[in-house]
Amino acid sequence: MKTKNIVKIVILSVVLVLFLVTLFFSNQLENLLLLKPNLQKVYNNSLSVHFVDVGQGDAILVRFPNNKTMLIDSGSENHKNNLLNYINNVFFNNAKNKTFDYVMLTHPDADHMGNMLTIFNSYKVNNFLRPNIYAEGIENRGLEGSLARIHIGKEILDAKIPLPGEHMVYNALAAACVGS
Repeated sequence: MKTKNIVKIVILSVVLVLFLVTLFFSNQLENLLLLKPNLQKVYNNSLSVHFVDVGQGDAILVRFPNNKTMLIDSGSENHKNNLLNYINNVFFNNAKNKTFDYVMLTHPDADHMGNMLTIFNSYKVNNFLRPNIYAEGIENRGLEGSLARIHIGKEILDAKIPLPGEHMVYNALAAACVGS
């Protein structure tokens, strides 16, 4: 009877130890067993694109191989917390330097530009590209009408508004404007 109890205790102890090891060291075990790719190597050497869940609209984050960063659209206002959490904790990985080299607005619908003012006020933005489309019904979003100048505190950021057929090259980004 005693040996059966001892065997049960040993088995339970081994199971408990294995459970605790996997609980506390799961990341290291996944990397060791090659179950999970080393994303740091991926981020350092290639293009990475993140599609952030912002409901109906779009918010796409891009990191180029030369470490330049881009945000394409910013989703709707009611998904602001999800977007900011993803940008801070995943895309910038809690880094101190949170700079977007390029921010691009594809068109001025609320589900694509709802968080643009928050982006401009929360991060350093080096280049802003937007279409020359007049936007109605977007009061108090910081990008009213067809303004090409954004006031961010005391700073002014001039938007680059490409014309149809125009080609642009900004370091790692090459773009062509299409439309009428």
